Amino acid sequence: MVEADNGPVDQEFDGLPADADEATRQDLAERLAPILATHIVDYPWLSDPAPHVSAGEQVIRQTVVEAVVALYNAAQVDVLGRACVLAQKLLPPALETGIEEA
Repeated sequence: MVEADNGPVDQEFDGLPADADEATRQDLAERLAPILATHIVDYPWLSDPAPHVSAGEQVIRQTVVEAVVALYNAAQVDVLGRACVLAQKLLPPALETGIEEA
């Protein structure tokens, strides 16, 4: 998954400044959402990682939240949250998951 993500959207996300304006955030989220939706389809364990790890669901959720907050600035976290919501709308009904906002 990481190897496949090296396009312009990923580079723009990586370089997004913490003070990015509203329009920039929304535009990037809209372009990132189809990529996230594709990952959800291609890697079904993203929607249900529990069977693949030994920790409980709450531990997994907390770890992901802590990692996102540690790795990304406020604008990037905002874009991820928006992109997750938009990605859910792009999934076929059978694959809709309940991925929570970042």
